[in-house]
Amino acid sequence: MAANRVPPQIPSIYEASAIWTAIGVLGLVMALFLLVFDSAIFSGVEWFVEISYSGPNTLSPETAAAVRNGIDIWPWAGIAVAVVALPLGNGRARTALTNALRPVAARQEADVLPPDRYGRVFLLVLLAVFVFSGLSHWALRSHLDTDWLEGEDGLSEWWSVATYLAAAVLAGATAWVLWATRHTKLRYLFLVMAVAFFLGAMEEISWGQRLFGWGTPSAIEQINF
Repeated sequence: MAANRVPPQIPSIYEASAIWTAIGVLGLVMALFLLVFDSAIFSGVEWFVEISYSGPNTLSPETAAAVRNGIDIWPWAGIAVAVVALPLGNGRARTALTNALRPVAARQEADVLPPDRYGRVFLLVLLAVFVFSGLSHWALRSHLDTDWLEGEDGLSEWWSVATYLAAAVLAGATAWVLWATRHTKLRYLFLVMAVAFFLGAMEEISWGQRLFGWGTPSAIEQINF
C-alpha cells in the first residue's frame, strides 16, 4: 500500500528574515546613493538622452524638472522600503508584530484555499517580465525614437491591456468557481479584482476618449507629457 504523500510546505515569505533584510538594505543603499550623487545621476540621464535620440531635441525644461523631482523623490521611497523591511528582517520585531496582530486574526473567519505551487519555470518567467518591464519603462520612456514600443498605441500599452484583460478573466473565473463554495467573502474579493482589472484595461486604451469622445481636462493636459 502506497504511503500518502505529504505535499511540500511553501516557505512563508513573512518568516524569510534574509529576504526582508536584503530588501531593506537595498532600499537604504539606493536612497543614500541617490541623495549623495543626485547631480551626477541627472547628468547621466542627460548624457543618455543625447546619445540615444537621433534628432535635435534634448530634455525640455519641463521634462528636466520632472526628472530632477523624480531623483529627489526616489530616495524617500527607498527609505520607506527600508523602514518597513528592516524591522521585518529582525526576529524579535516580527514576533512582536505577530503577537500584536494575533487577537485580530483570531476573530477573523478563515477562507482557506490550497496554496499554489510555483516551480522554477514560473519564477524565471516572472523575473523576465519584471526585467522587461523595468528596462522598457525606465530606459526608453523619454525617447521619441521608441514610440512604437513605449508611446501611445505602442507595444507596451497593448501589452498592458492584454495583461489587465487576462487578469480580469482569471479573477472573474475564480470568483465564479468560488460562488458554489463556502468562501463567500473571498468570491466578492475576486469579483472586485476582476472589475478593477477590467477598468484598468479600459483606462489604458483611453476608453472614454475612444468610445464617447471625452476630452482631457485642460488642467491635466498641461502637465500630461
